Amino acid sequence: MSENYSLMKNEEETKHFIERVLHPLKDDEVYIVVLTARKKYCPTISSSMEVVTRDIIRSNDTNKILRKLRKMSIVENLYTDKNGDIIPIEAFSLYLLPEPRSMLKAYNEFIKNINEWSYNNLVGDNKDLELYRKLDVKLFSAIHKSKSKSNYFILDVDRKNEELLNNILNQIKTKDLSEDIGSSLQWQHPLSSSISWISETHGGYHIILDRNEITGKFIHEFMNKHVPDVEFRKETMTPIVGCLQGGFVVKEYKL
Repeated sequence: MSENYSLMKNEEETKHFIERVLHPLKDDEVYIVVLTARKKYCPTISSSMEVVTRDIIRSNDTNKILRKLRKMSIVENLYTDKNGDIIPIEAFSLYLLPEPRSMLKAYNEFIKNINEWSYNNLVGDNKDLELYRKLDVKLFSAIHKSKSKSNYFILDVDRKNEELLNNILNQIKTKDLSEDIGSSLQWQHPLSSSISWISETHGGYHIILDRNEITGKFIHEFMNKHVPDVEFRKETMTPIVGCLQGGFVVKEYKL
């Protein structure tokens, strides 16, 4: 199928992003990929943000991951909004949650939720058996909530302004110089080397930082400055590099 029908526009960039950002999965771990459509990018669709579909990555094989992303990237004339209108390609974004989820935790959460849901449905006055059609939604919700480990912090710069970005990066470098470099922790985790990746997104930049004590302290102090157009993302969801986000091809921002 022509790449005109796909969100994936630069597979080599996508491959490079995957290999740099995704840590190898262990045991019961998986990653989540989410395809969304946003009114922000296409005012004609009916809702502000709609999760169109989602899937899990259960392999460490880059080629298998790329095949899954290629499949999810095919969107032209396939999805409709709540009004039944076809969602145009410029509305879509493909996101990755780069922190693994535990399927064992998710299974435990799912079983508890379903047992409670089933009991309430059985003893209630109104029997709504159609709820059971949504078991897949309940399962995916449980997977989403069941984080296995926390690898990253993400700073979302919500303005396409290199001066603002460089100001943040300079604060990171300055922080390294001003800290007590004699501490063993500072030697192990200098802040500037904790920048794992920077993406240029549709509306700005995502700075992906390795999560450790030093970066945690920096995030806390930096966010207390209330810098305009900069947000700390509690949900570490980031657009996939090499793919369209609202018509813009997300790319690596190289220092």
